[in-house]
Amino acid sequence: QLKSRDNARTPMQWDATPNAGFTAAEVTPWMRVNDNYRDINAASQTSDPDSVYHCWRRVLEKRKEHVDIFVYGDFQLVDEAHEKVFAYSRKADNGDAALVVCNFAAETVSWTLPAKAREVLISPTGRTLEELNGGEIQLAPCEAFAVLL
Repeated sequence: QLKSRDNARTPMQWDATPNAGFTAAEVTPWMRVNDNYRDINAASQTSDPDSVYHCWRRVLEKRKEHVDIFVYGDFQLVDEAHEKVFAYSRKADNGDAALVVCNFAAETVSWTLPAKAREVLISPTGRTLEELNGGEIQLAPCEAFAVLL
């Protein structure tokens, strides 16, 4: 049990029905369903356009739309000296490039884009081009976004 993955996972929470829709209500799953399954489940997110579900849909759509950048593009770390921001660029053979910025800190962090963005691809917090290209920005705790350069 000390080396089992079971300590770090629970059954998929599909909906708010008993056992979170993971198995029939009258069947007891071999792993306990998390107590929050009535509130946090896949079905509750599909109708919320600001949910994690829809954020990931947008991420995957942008990845498919820009496959030359995100799948086949060259990877380069950006601002390696910053301890709280993980930023990297991906560059396609044709010169198209994107920048992904992630604040992994639990507090707000100041940061400046190293180049002008030309399109915001993903920003769950609603970042705009004007805001991102206006100099130093304040990244919210655990905020991430992706832009085309």
